Amino acid sequence: MNDARADDDIAARVAAALLDGVGRVVNLWSLAVTAAALVIVGLQTMPQEPAALLLASAACGVLEAAFAARVAFDARLFRALGGDPDRYAVLDRLLAEWGLAPAANADRPLDQRIAGARRLLTKQIVVFSIQGLAFVGGLAMLLATEM
Repeated sequence: MNDARADDDIAARVAAALLDGVGRVVNLWSLAVTAAALVIVGLQTMPQEPAALLLASAACGVLEAAFAARVAFDARLFRALGGDPDRYAVLDRLLAEWGLAPAANADRPLDQRIAGARRLLTKQIVVFSIQGLAFVGGLAMLLATEM
């Protein structure tokens, strides 16, 4: 194995570890916030504004879960395919045939693939942050109305 290929294998494994580790933790926290928001709305009679924020938080949880699934998929691909460009060529062909990715994504170097996966992880984190803000806002409004 040449040095460039070894570097690509390490990069793919590090990317997989990052995506899997951070993506999984963010998803678990998001699931907890989503469940808490739904339980509070289901058990508590409340004004419309805090209910809307809590339900918006739960909706963000659904969107976050979609990003989490894609991030986990990318992590598994990086782990399985390593840094071998021939494997990514086969992946690109299959994804295009199955209608899961445009053919324009083919032939990207590994660093561009990793950058794209990191952007998805960032989107997952941003959606979770919005979810958390909506949850805290809804909870604060609810508590303020009860005082």
